[in-house]
Amino acid sequence: DFVFCVGGLVLMLAPNIGTVLLGRIILGTAVSVSGIADVSYLTEIAPSSHRGALVSCNEACISLGFLVAYIAGYVLSLWFPTGGWRKMFGIAGTVALLQLFGIILMPESPQWLLQQGKIDEARASFAQICMTDEEAAKRFSEAQAIYKGD
Repeated sequence: DFVFCVGGLVLMLAPNIGTVLLGRIILGTAVSVSGIADVSYLTEIAPSSHRGALVSCNEACISLGFLVAYIAGYVLSLWFPTGGWRKMFGIAGTVALLQLFGIILMPESPQWLLQQGKIDEARASFAQICMTDEEAAKRFSEAQAIYKGD
């Protein structure tokens, strides 16, 4: 999300076409990385019975986001005919900043923590993700068995 903030700021303040292109490259890179990272994270934290639905919901939300951004851009271009696009990217940067703060509250991937040998932190991450202690213990045991090669 930090990269989204930077890209939005670059676009909002762009004095020329070269800077607009740079901002679009930054945002394009951020979209590509997040497109991989968010699906990987969802897959790692979701129970297997919900993974397909969560990934599909994620894709639907991305499509909805495109629609909302298009409508917002259109409305802003009507309200501000010469600078609406700058405001649109400024709003996008603000939303990315809010997401950045939200990410701080999210647990780290328990699978990644297990790969790093951080057993207690992985157990705590599962406890934060799961609804019950029993579910957390079960998912921790299954994940640990995978990384031990059992």
